[in-house]
Amino acid sequence: MRPLFKKPLSLQNAKKNQKGQVALFVALIFQIIFVLFALVINVGLMVHHKINLQQSTDLAAYYGAMKQAEMLNVIGHINFQIRQAWKLMTWRYRVIGSFGYIAGLAGENPGVPIGRTGVNSTLNFNEATAIQKCATPGGPVGTYDVTPFCVGHIGFGDWSGSPTSSENTCDTTCEKVKNGVTKIQTIPPLTQVSSVPGASVAGSIQNLITTANNLGQQLCRRGTISSLAQVSNILAGYFIDLDGRQQSIELLMSNLLMPAEQMLDLDGTLVKDGVLNTLKNNLTEANRNSPEFKYKFFNSTSTDNSTVGGCADRKDVFNELKFQLVDFIMNICTNDGTGTGDMRANTFESIYNATGTVNDQYTAIAGSVPGFNLNEVNQVIANKFKLGFEKNPWCQNYYGVRTVTSPHIPFLPLAKIKINATAFAKPFGGSIGPWFFDKWPAGGTKSASTKQTDQTLPPITINPGYGAALSEKLRMLPNFSNYVGDVVGTRDPMYQAIFHDFLLTRSLSRNSAIASKTQIQANTSSNLFSKPSSGYPYFSNWRNVTKQTNETDYDPIAMDQASIGNSYIRDLELAAIAPNQFDISYYPVEADFYNNYYKDRLDNNGANRTVDKLKALTGGFNGATFRPDYGYNKQISSGGSIPEDFSVRHQLAIVEQIFKGDSSSTGRSQMTVQNLNGNSSIMDKYFTFIPRFQGSLLTGWTYKDLVSQDGFTEFPRSSTGTKMVFGECSEFPINSTPDYQSLIQLAGAGSNALPPAPGNCITGGRTGYSVKIVNPASINGIQGDIGGPGTAGGVVRNRIPVEFFNPL
Repeated sequence: MRPLFKKPLSLQNAKKNQKGQVALFVALIFQIIFVLFALVINVGLMVHHKINLQQSTDLAAYYGAMKQAEMLNVIGHINFQIRQAWKLMTWRYRVIGSFGYIAGLAGENPGVPIGRTGVNSTLNFNEATAIQKCATPGGPVGTYDVTPFCVGHIGFGDWSGSPTSSENTCDTTCEKVKNGVTKIQTIPPLTQVSSVPGASVAGSIQNLITTANNLGQQLCRRGTISSLAQVSNILAGYFIDLDGRQQSIELLMSNLLMPAEQMLDLDGTLVKDGVLNTLKNNLTEANRNSPEFKYKFFNSTSTDNSTVGGCADRKDVFNELKFQLVDFIMNICTNDGTGTGDMRANTFESIYNATGTVNDQYTAIAGSVPGFNLNEVNQVIANKFKLGFEKNPWCQNYYGVRTVTSPHIPFLPLAKIKINATAFAKPFGGSIGPWFFDKWPAGGTKSASTKQTDQTLPPITINPGYGAALSEKLRMLPNFSNYVGDVVGTRDPMYQAIFHDFLLTRSLSRNSAIASKTQIQANTSSNLFSKPSSGYPYFSNWRNVTKQTNETDYDPIAMDQASIGNSYIRDLELAAIAPNQFDISYYPVEADFYNNYYKDRLDNNGANRTVDKLKALTGGFNGATFRPDYGYNKQISSGGSIPEDFSVRHQLAIVEQIFKGDSSSTGRSQMTVQNLNGNSSIMDKYFTFIPRFQGSLLTGWTYKDLVSQDGFTEFPRSSTGTKMVFGECSEFPINSTPDYQSLIQLAGAGSNALPPAPGNCITGGRTGYSVKIVNPASINGIQGDIGGPGTAGGVVRNRIPVEFFNPL
């Protein structure tokens, strides 16, 4: 039977041909999937290369700013060395020049006396009359306020008198104290003296000393000649030392203001090479090999910046601090030199006449000395005193890097997509030193206010007719603050009394345990720091300070001339100029300057010395010479008496030895017994402003405080209570005893040695400037109180120029 319905042939064929339809769909959709896949790959690679370019640019900018920070840290440390030169000159004037004053015989006669119980007895200090003052219209004044310079006494071993006599040309009365400063009517203008004739001055000084020794019984005149010789010696040494450090810091400042393409690293290589290598080494291969790879570097304080606003001029960025006048009071003999009359006919007089020239009394006395050139000494005295530099906060250091690449993308063989990156980094958190005043107006090139940061310093400029008021007279004498807010400084009678005691007490014991811990001396024998039984110190201790030289082995610190070696007076001077609380608050003091910055960098030898490259780059500063810290002496270190890498950390160790010592020895210090509660350490009771540990030099918090080994208990600590949450400085990683070694010495030599680190700390803390990546808006925008309280609302003078962002 035939079916009632039969499928059409076309439907039957269609059913048979349904195979392969999915393949057709896949073929159609594959192109879309491939495009999407390629798009994802392209976008991913583009994002990857963009992120890589930005990160590499950030690192390059960070590297450039890091080199700026290193330069600023070295500038700041040399600036601190210049302050130490000022402190050394001040200490010599106030302490060395005044420890011979005898007490008045009756009435109101202040003195800082040498006490003797017999002709052949030990010289000791008795502070009973040291705190006496004279009543004056301007208030009570003591000898320690005026500190007239006088070294003509038996306290010096090579004083021309008999070692068993009590000869002394230094005495004081209230009348002398009140009239001890000349009223200067004509103030010398600020001038620049390029050099000091060190060698010839030394010869003139020696002639003065020879003449003093030959004057016999003309005691008054002999004392004045000796004092004139020593004060000339002190000032000549100060200016010789200052000249080399001053030019070296100016050399680095000029380099810091060079265009990015020219600025040198501390080792003499181009900073731009390091920036470029940092950039390239962190780029992807596609970015690095891009045919469109371009870059531009930018130094904010240079002609790179079209909006520099004066910030490419060194004198606008770094203001030199120089005093118009610094006075000195001298003990001057008024005897006619015939050998008759009062052999102590002396007065206290300014080193200047009313016209600002050298005192006529000096001319009259020195003119009779064969071979003495008063003009040379006049040049020394008339030279201008300086205290380093202050930095303009409205001229900010930052480093910019701009890059562009066109990386090859696999699925875009013909397209070229440019990607750009811009980064800025800047040093922050540091300071090269304090401003002279507490404010810096936005448009100014120097700090300006009515309040000095160091309130004990002489004023920068003075009014004609200086000396009318006693308070003004006293301010003109050299001085410095020991801590922030100090208004007395080295005028403090206790400060001078303790140092006088150190000079006059002949027996000095030293705790052997402290000696072994500090590791300052190779020889730890008990007599290493013993003072002679009589006649100490010696005039000859300072004979080396006038040996003018541009070499790094110049040493301005006193030394034993007979052995050319270490001595107690040398360590006493180093303890006096070691960083105090004021210094570490404002300066980036580096504990291990020798190993971090000097060795193999600033002192590289041969034809490629950094200093020579910097001189060629800047075209000046031929007298610049980079020197290690005070206390370094190549000749002494070669004999093993002091470390070869002498740095501030060794100064701190010497402080520990001088002020701590053996507290059980009554012969060590009369002050310990009489005034500081028996066996207590002098440092623990009085010199609390001098740090004893490297951790105190850090910019950040530290577990160690300035004096007490227990630390700051009010700061937050870890759960164990043994470490600070921030800035802990592990100074003693090997043992629990105090140690002042460098990190490169702690873990042994060779491959086991640690690299030097700023601050000389293994963990925590920092010194000086650090570096951070910054937003351009933070540079170009309105600033806060960067110039001090009340100076907010201004903009920096060297903003980022608009053209820096133009396409490369």
